[in-house]
Parts: sequence; C-alpha cells; structure tokens
Amino acid sequence: MTEPRKPIKAPASNVPLIKTPAPKTAAPKTPASKMPPVRPPTDKPAVVKAPTGETPLIQVPTEKVGPPKPTQVDWLKPPFLVAYGLLGLLCLVGLYKWLFGSAGGPDLTRVRGTVTLEGKPLVGAVVSFHPVSKDGGVALGATDRFGHFGMKTPGLGNGVVPGEYRVTVTKLASEEKMMDPDEAKQYTSQTGKLPPSPKVTNLVPAKFASSETSGLSATVKPGATTPFQFDLK
Repeated sequence: MTEPRKPIKAPASNVPLIKTPAPKTAAPKTPASKMPPVRPPTDKPAVVKAPTGETPLIQVPTEKVGPPKPTQVDWLKPPFLVAYGLLGLLCLVGLYKWLFGSAGGPDLTRVRGTVTLEGKPLVGAVVSFHPVSKDGGVALGATDRFGHFGMKTPGLGNGVVPGEYRVTVTKLASEEKMMDPDEAKQYTSQTGKLPPSPKVTNLVPAKFASSETSGLSATVKPGATTPFQFDLK
C-alpha cells in the first residue's frame, strides 16, 4: 500500500508583513449658515453681483440731506469798501449843505408865468427881471408856444432871488441871415473885421423893452409859487 504524502511546509520568510491602514471615515461637516456674512461698511459703493449676462448694479449710498448752510459774506472785500467810501462822501456832502448851504448864496424862489400880446400867447419872447434893490440879481426867461416861461438867475440856478423887480419883455426878429460861429470866423479871417450886426426888429411895443417905461413889476416872496401874468397891450 502506498503511504500518504505528508504536507509540505513553506519555508519561513524573514520579510515583515505590511499592514494596510484602515480607511478613516471623514467627520460630517457642519452645514454653513444660509445668512450672508456681515461685512463692515466701507466708503466704496458695494457691488451687487447680477446673474450671468446682466449688467452689474452699483448700489450708491444715500446721503442725508440737511438744512442748507448760510452763506458767509466777506464785508471787507474791495467792492464793499468802495461802497462804504461813496456812502460816507454823500453823507459829508449832505451835512455840508445842511450846515453851510445858505452861506454859499441866496435861496432862490421858483418863478413861472405867462405872457400874452393883445390876449394871445406871445411865443419866443424874452422876459427879464431887473432888481429894484442891490440885493437881488437879474433873472431871464423865454416863452414857449403857449406863452409860458420860467425864470433863471445866471450863476445861481433856476429861480429868482426874493425881492422887488421891474419886468421887461422883448421879441427880436431879423430879416437878414445871421452868421453861425464858423461863418463869422471865416468872415473875420478874410476881411480882418468883425461880422456886421444884423438889423433886428422888436415885435413887441418899444415901451416894454425898458424897465423905466414898461409899467410891469413883480414881487417875489421866499418860497412862494404864485404864477405871474403879463398882458401886453
């Protein structure tokens, strides 16, 4: 009979066995909060991301509107200084006139009136006031198309020095042509003589041309506005 075979033992090996580490199971992650993170405010406008294909929107921070601040005016600027100087000068002039105005000359009274010839307005006549006393001054006036006139004292202004006056009225006309200043100068340069005086005619009766024979008079009172009426006949 055949003997059973004995099991053959594998020779022992000196190579150490490598142990494979067991796979570690990852710890479950804690779900993040659905709320967006809070960021500190910045000076730059926040950019809101828009869906793909759309223009991003820029969020502009709103500003608080408060009451308007009052505008400050610099009252010491050159334009204001000039205005201050002019105002001060006007005040000084007014004060001087108030204190010394009457010392510069006599106060004048406005004088107006009407001249008629045989009941009709006398146009283009010259009215003269001749003072009776030495305190007055000669005043002159001219009538308009309605015969109205206003008096003016040469060197003093509009009006008449209060006092007593004799009045004369004249209206001169000339048939000859009167030379203007250029023509008179040319005549003098050519002839060496002054141009001849044109012959004039007084269209008013001759007696009204003299203060001694006119018979017209006027009394001018301070501040009075009574109009004078002179009817020549």
